[in-house]
Amino acid sequence: MLNPIHNQTLELVNKRIITTEGSLFLKENKDFSKPAREIPLYRIAADILNKYNYQLPLNSNQEQNRAIKSILRKLGFVQEVEFSRTKGVDQTRFIKPFCDRVTTHTARRTFVTILRNAGVTDKIIMSITDHKDIKTFNVYHQVSSSANINCRKQSI
Repeated sequence: MLNPIHNQTLELVNKRIITTEGSLFLKENKDFSKPAREIPLYRIAADILNKYNYQLPLNSNQEQNRAIKSILRKLGFVQEVEFSRTKGVDQTRFIKPFCDRVTTHTARRTFVTILRNAGVTDKIIMSITDHKDIKTFNVYHQVSSSANINCRKQSI
């Protein structure tokens, strides 16, 4: 049991509420024109909510990104990584410490990739991430080199 408060609704922050009915969900109302989404939370998220008695601070995306970078830096994730950005036809390469490359958006991309690799259908993932367009959604899936190798081995 995740939490003894069944069939209750607790207001968290900024129109986010937690409902429990055997499972824990985050219900987010972005605006009145869009339908509400129920986003299933992993066990670790439930544990964090329980630890802080469902009293989570409302931080801006920038504050969360600064905290993520600081934590990763303290944990020693400072190896340099190369990445590129494309603007029009121009591609520019950059080198930065790994910790400076990770953001909340990285978690979103990772979430999509993990679920896709686990065999969850695109339609289900898109309903959770609120993607409407498959082309945009496909940008989020990062195919790993091991997935490429496994695919080639299976097709031989």
